[in-house]
This record gives sequence, C-alpha cells and structure tokens, in this order.
Amino acid sequence: MREEVIFSNLDEFVIEKDRISADYEDGKWKLFEYSTGLCEGRMLVTPEDCYPESVSFNLNLEGLYHIYISLPKLRAENYLNFKLSSDHGFTGAMASYYAPMNWTTDEFLEEIYWKTANLTGEKLIIRKSKSTFLSATGIAWIRCVPANEEPVPAKNKCVQMHIDEDITAIDSLETDADYLARIYPMKDTNTEFLSFEFGFDFENYPEGKHLLHMDDLWDKNNYKYLAKKETVYKNAVKFAKDSGFGIYAANRMQVSNFITPFTRYGWNMKFVQDNPQFLCRTRTGTKVNVCSYAYPEVQDFVISQFLNVVKYGFDGITLIYHRGHYIGFDKPVLDRFGELYPETDPHTLPFKDERLHGVWCEFMTEFMRKLRTAVGSEIKINVITDYSLETSKCLGLDVRCWAKNGLVDSVTQADMETFEDLNGCMDDNNPKLIDLEKYKYQLTRRTVVKRDFGKNVEKVCQHIPEYKKLKTLYGVEVYHVLPWAHRTMPEGYAPIVEQMQAVGAEKFLSWNTNHLMTDLPEWHTVKRIGNTPIIQPLREFHRVLSMDGYDISQFNPNWRG
Repeated sequence: MREEVIFSNLDEFVIEKDRISADYEDGKWKLFEYSTGLCEGRMLVTPEDCYPESVSFNLNLEGLYHIYISLPKLRAENYLNFKLSSDHGFTGAMASYYAPMNWTTDEFLEEIYWKTANLTGEKLIIRKSKSTFLSATGIAWIRCVPANEEPVPAKNKCVQMHIDEDITAIDSLETDADYLARIYPMKDTNTEFLSFEFGFDFENYPEGKHLLHMDDLWDKNNYKYLAKKETVYKNAVKFAKDSGFGIYAANRMQVSNFITPFTRYGWNMKFVQDNPQFLCRTRTGTKVNVCSYAYPEVQDFVISQFLNVVKYGFDGITLIYHRGHYIGFDKPVLDRFGELYPETDPHTLPFKDERLHGVWCEFMTEFMRKLRTAVGSEIKINVITDYSLETSKCLGLDVRCWAKNGLVDSVTQADMETFEDLNGCMDDNNPKLIDLEKYKYQLTRRTVVKRDFGKNVEKVCQHIPEYKKLKTLYGVEVYHVLPWAHRTMPEGYAPIVEQMQAVGAEKFLSWNTNHLMTDLPEWHTVKRIGNTPIIQPLREFHRVLSMDGYDISQFNPNWRG
C-alpha cells in the first residue's frame, strides 16, 4: 500500500550534489537545518544575490500523488520555480502575502498544494529565477500524499483570464516553455478565453541603459522576449486551441510615453515620441504625453497594431480601456464642440457633462467602427471598461452604443473608475460650470482627476445589472472582474463570487492572472469558479521550532529585542 512520503532532508535526494553546500558558497544552494511540529530536516536556501544552477530530486515514487511544496518565509520575497521532469514549463510560486505573524515571518513555514500528478519516473526540479526583484529563495520539504483520482477538469468555461504584458517582469525567460509558463496552467480549467497582452509598437522601442539594476535586468529579459514575439504568439495560439479555450490579442489602449531617469525604456513609445502634434490637451491647455484618438492618424496607428497581431491566429482582440486617457480638449474636439454648442466653452464643463463627453464619445465610436471594419466580422472584439457604463462615458467610451451597433461581441466590467473631484473648482455664479482659475489653484494643492481602483466588491455588484442588460438587449456576452487582487484569503473568494452571482453575474474576469498564479492557493480557487472546488487544503502554516540549529520555540533572537 502506498503511503504519504515527506522529503525533508533534501540533500539526500538531490542528484547534482556539487550544487549544494553546508556553507554559504556563491552559486550554490545552502543546506539549512530546521524543525517543525510536522517534520525536521535540511532545507535548501539561497540569499538574495545568489543564483545557483537548478537542482533535481529523485522521488522514486510510482502512481498518483497530491504534491505539496513547503516554502520558508525568509523575510523577503521568496519566489521559487519548480516542475516535474515531464512538464512543459516551470510553475512559479511565491510565499504568500499572509502569515500568522507579519513581524518575524521566518517563524512559520508555509506548505502549499501544487498539483496532483502521476509521479512514475518523474523527478522534481527547482530553480531560482533571475527575476527583476532581489529574492531570497528556498524550499523546506516536499510532501507527497497518495491520490485515488486526478481532479476532474473544469467543464463550466466561465472565466476570461488576462495575462499582463509584463510577463517578463518576474521570470528570466530563456526557452519557449518559459515564455508560456503562465499559460500552461490554464489547461483543464474554467478558462473560456485568454486575453493575452502584446503591447503597442514594441518593435520600435529604443533599447537603453538604466540607473537601476532591476530595470536593466528587466530590459534584457524584455528584449529577448520581444525578439521572439512571433514564436510566442504562434505557440500561445496553438496551445490555447489544443487546450479548448479561446485566445484574444489584448492591449492597453492608451498611446503614451512617460520617461524619467528611473523609468524603463520599455515605456518609451516611438509613435508618441515622433508625433507631438497629436498629444492630448488638458482643460487648462497643457499637453499630456498621451496621443488623442481625436486624430485619425492615432486611430490608424492603433488599428495597425492589432492587424499586425491578429494574423497569428488569435480568435479575437481585447481592448483594455479601464486604465488610461484617450481624448481631451484637442483641436478636433474643440472644433466639433464649437459646431454643436457655439455659446459654451467646453473647458468649463465637467467630464460628466453630456455635452463634453458626448463629443468625446463621437470620436471614440468612430474609432470603434473603423476597427470593426478593419479586423472583420470573424475576429471577436472584447472591451474592458469601467465599474459603471455611465462613468465610462467620461473617458469617451459609449459602450451601450457599441453593443447596440454590433461593434463589440463582449463587454467586461473592470475594477477601476476615473472621475473628477471638483470640490472648490466650481463657478460661484454658475455652480454647473468650472471656474478655471479655481481649478488651476486646486491643481497646485491636490489631484483633481482621480481613480478608484481595487477591492471594491460593493461597487462591482452595484453595476452588474446594467452590464447584464447589454446581453439581454443586444446579445453581447458580459464578464465581471473578480475584485480581490491578492487582498483576500482563499476562504474569502467563494462568498465574493456568491455575492456577485446573487445580482446576476455568470461570467468573470481574472485580471493579471500571470501574477495571480504565483499565489497557488488563489489560483487553485480562481480556476475552479463555477465548478467543483479542489478539496485539498490549499495552504497551511507550520510553526518553526528551530532554525539553523538554534532553538527559537520560545524566543527568536531575530527579534533583536
């Protein structure tokens, strides 16, 4: 009969013995003694500035097992890559954002459920990624529990997974499998389609050096990624289609630049740099380093970027509208406004005034019509917009109009809202108009244009019904963001989903899924929404009784008083 096995003295099972050491040696994994209530042994750790080669463990097990990995909380980001020898790519996992104590977190070891797999002939391989943040990394034990059957694949495909374009910001990407490591875990999950960000005009970004080491490292990884984008697109599309879910080319729609000595050159978009005549104007007349969609040339540039990508076989495109600025008090806007309302100065109207945002919506809807014609009816169009359809108009986004006129196939409610705080800015004689001198004064003291972003479950639920009407009236699919963003323990997810479902939510958006996947308990929960949950304990903390041979069960000298 198969029994539970805990690999605690890890050096005994390492194949590459020359890559581990009992002492701190640069380029090697250090053995580190520990004891807990569950087990004791020797873990493997590396300090922040050490990058040893990967090591593999001989498990010598046969059959199906639940696999648990124990990560020490090393008072730093503990980010570890691991895989079975037959896996396509590494799983990246980080010690959680939570711990029983947040002061001396090294007093607890965190055990997380990884997956259920047949271990016959398998080795387990770990590596420290050359990530863009300094990370002390380690693994305490590997626990394998006999399993009778693998988890049933998710049948209800109800989640839009989003992959951030900074896929390169955590891992050093060296092989094709590494580039797709954030996609492989979506197989057999509830993924309906993946919104895979590609980024504007990447091929024209200038390469440069930076003052910060982490930015320089990010750029090196990023340019390696950019050089292989065609391969990455093709592999991602093939994997998605083979796995039975859709894949959309996604992009953040703001066409912008923001460069300081501390900013990655990856944010330097050549189109913006070369076309200052298309920059947005604020209500006070100053320029913003963002190109305005009021200019046909900007619209055509954006459309060209999508056309460059959809040719690789994507099922659709996702337009990420909830994070950005698209149009302002630009000459085409002022000209059009003057035709419609010659007696009114648009600079004095709040964003929420229908006259102002109505003109903005004309230009943005014109862009959407051109985009729909350019990509054709076979390519699906998904838009990610605001908490509310009404506040979306303050960005020029008339989503109802787009749905009514067949310009979009699906609409996604996100967890952000851009608004004006005009307190102290209004005209004494006409409180519906802005006094520009007061407005300028307030700008010297505070932020006037603000964003509400993050864990606002109530606001998401408040506006779910209006999104649902888009499906009822116009037949478009609707998705609703899961509003927790690493800020909720796994046991809190199900009640939030139930709260959303109670007001009509059927399909969901998982934002920044590539970051979410590093928190394995959160990922295991998200990927089963709408399906039977995984029943294994997803995370358990174990009290450390001794560390590196020192008893800390009563008093930890790391407190230093």
